[in-house]
Amino acid sequence: MPRPPSRNLDPLLRAATEAGTPVRLFLGEDGQGFSSAVLGVDDGRLLLAPVRPAHGNVVLERLMGSVRIELMVSGMPHGATTRVCAVTGEGVLVALPDELERIQRRRYFRMRAPAGTTARVELADGVRVRELLDISGGGCAFVAQGGDEYLADGMAVAKVHFPLGEERRFVGQGVVRRASRRDGAWGREMVMGIEFVGLPARERYQLIAWVTEQERADLRARSLSTTRFVADVMVLFHEDANLVRLRTGAGLSPRSVRVVVFEDEPSMIPGATHPQLELRVAGEHLLRSSGRIERIDVVNGTSVATMAFTDLAGDARERLLDLLRR
Repeated sequence: MPRPPSRNLDPLLRAATEAGTPVRLFLGEDGQGFSSAVLGVDDGRLLLAPVRPAHGNVVLERLMGSVRIELMVSGMPHGATTRVCAVTGEGVLVALPDELERIQRRRYFRMRAPAGTTARVELADGVRVRELLDISGGGCAFVAQGGDEYLADGMAVAKVHFPLGEERRFVGQGVVRRASRRDGAWGREMVMGIEFVGLPARERYQLIAWVTEQERADLRARSLSTTRFVADVMVLFHEDANLVRLRTGAGLSPRSVRVVVFEDEPSMIPGATHPQLELRVAGEHLLRSSGRIERIDVVNGTSVATMAFTDLAGDARERLLDLLRR
């Protein structure tokens, strides 16, 4: 039986865990989310009502891993990363976070950069080519590499440019506005943020329009199906004519497949590309595509890679969508 939040809790947590507080739960960074509400606190765990849409309860029960929760406290959005402890008939039990952090709502909508998007960043000491994490009408971000450690807030960026789809490129100037560390799939990594400055209104409008259209396209794909479990999915990695590696699929979406990663696989890291993937369902061929590992998550102590399809043909995509609609 859930109890009211203890008076010994941090005041912010106590306010957030009042029964009836709306909650959103997110799986990873790709935005898949579910809606719920706080029922109470039970033995150091937060009890939430069964999530909506209803299939989310099955997804959470099978993954039993890390989840991001967001709640409104005094009219301000707050969030924390926690883990799913159990899914029962009453609802979803998640570990009670130690603290909540204020969520900064940005002036410009930020989207995850398409897989493989790289930017040329021109600084005083030379040119760097870095893979982008996200893009907005106000700036972009990337994971720092060797030699980037000295970059600091306010440092000028003479020029940054990257593709907008297949036919256009963005070119602008900027300054470093964020240099922070975060937990990545393989340890601590530094994320660099660049704010665009001196951008003509017309060019900023075109960038915002492009970002908005990408988000709409992504939402249209997600409306057909979010990541879901499909029985009897096998992923074949065709290394060459004589070598094929098999992996069991752990989830499918219109744009990616999830597979288990073993410790002795140096090629299975974020950013790694695989030129020939084949998916079979119940032994029948479904599609072929090249792939790229977007991220690695740890689920119940097992590493799971999200592999994005990078050149999925139109007919193959239709077969995949038909499968996910069933």
